[in-house]
Amino acid sequence: MTDFFGNRISPWVVKPSRELGDIAADIWRDVFDYMMQSGKSPVYMDCSEASDEDLEYMIWGLRNEGNTALLDHLREEGLDFKRYRYEFTRYEPMLCGRGVEINVKGETSVEGLYAAGDVVGNLIAYTPGAAVFGWIAGGSAAEYAEKVSSFERVEESPLIKERVEFCSSLMSRDREASWKEFNLALQQIMNDYVGLRARSATLLSAALTYLGNLRRAACKNLRVENSHELMRALEVFDLLEVGEVVALAILQRDETRPPHIRLDCPWTNPLYNNLLLTVRKVGDRPVFEWRRRREDIS
Repeated sequence: MTDFFGNRISPWVVKPSRELGDIAADIWRDVFDYMMQSGKSPVYMDCSEASDEDLEYMIWGLRNEGNTALLDHLREEGLDFKRYRYEFTRYEPMLCGRGVEINVKGETSVEGLYAAGDVVGNLIAYTPGAAVFGWIAGGSAAEYAEKVSSFERVEESPLIKERVEFCSSLMSRDREASWKEFNLALQQIMNDYVGLRARSATLLSAALTYLGNLRRAACKNLRVENSHELMRALEVFDLLEVGEVVALAILQRDETRPPHIRLDCPWTNPLYNNLLLTVRKVGDRPVFEWRRRREDIS
């Protein structure tokens, strides 16, 4: 990693290699925030000193992580890793390791659904956990599939029928509101009322009101023209549901524990030490519970 002038940011690596890489962002989590706030941004990925063998290895790894579209675009545009530096950062907030709970078989609370990696909330979500539990979850899913004698016809499921009717209504109505307007409104609500800058019971209560209003307006007025817009619209509906759960979860955490800062609860509650806040859906309502962080996941 280098700064605007090509100076190395990391004090730990003189020349990156496939064995070492550049671990600055892994052990200095707020490096991008520091660079931004000190006026030294942007930060660049600089591979100019990497060997051809190491670059080939890096590209192989990126492709296996699913970055095929990005790599294809760079190749088509003639953008060489050794010739050009690429600005990069991280998304905010960090969501890796905050997700669904699994047991020792990689199974979630939904029968037949297994998970590993970034989406898991009660286990290490980085490469070691993802690799090991990806293997375990895959084997468990295969065993589950062998034991199921028959599967219900998907199109006959009441839930699927309801979803199909809803999707059809989005494509057949005369309204003009697009998924982009819906998405922008959701982003504004989450940023202004549920963001990291300021959190309080009054802000969160207002957010839940506005999110509910947005959902009702979207269900009534949103219209899509084709399957691509339908996919985008459904994604925003999913994000809206997640946003509501996030706001409700923050209300449950009546304390400040950075980066979670409650302006109306500026203290850190020691009773929450080593506890994880979990949420599950019971009927149509979310139910929140606290459990010990080091508790066995079985």
